[in-house]
Amino acid sequence: MQLMTILGFAFAIVAVLFALQNAAAVSVDFFFWHFSSSLALVLLITAMLGAFAMGLISTPAALRNQWRSSRQQKRIAELEKQLAEKDKTIADLLQQVPKIDPAPGAEKPFVGLRKLMGGATEPADLPPPV
Repeated sequence: MQLMTILGFAFAIVAVLFALQNAAAVSVDFFFWHFSSSLALVLLITAMLGAFAMGLISTPAALRNQWRSSRQQKRIAELEKQLAEKDKTIADLLQQVPKIDPAPGAEKPFVGLRKLMGGATEPADLPPPV
């Protein structure tokens, strides 16, 4: 943005210098409008009108881009907050894993399951119904 401002000022200075060196009187005809003035004044007025037209044309796009950028920044902040919450949840769950998972070699709570799967036929071998 600063580069564009510097270039705009440089163009304005060049336009003024060009206009001052061309001070001859000219006649301007535009549709039904006719007037005579110095070439310097005509050049400066046309340069200003061009800059004004460029500003009118580019303003909606600049506003739209600024609005889109601010909306995306808000969305990024939301997603980063969600990511931090998910990371915290994962860290909490990882801390709970050793509490849930029995230590290797510890007795498993599946007592009688081998008999049941192995085909125990005696009612004494079967666990009580739940």
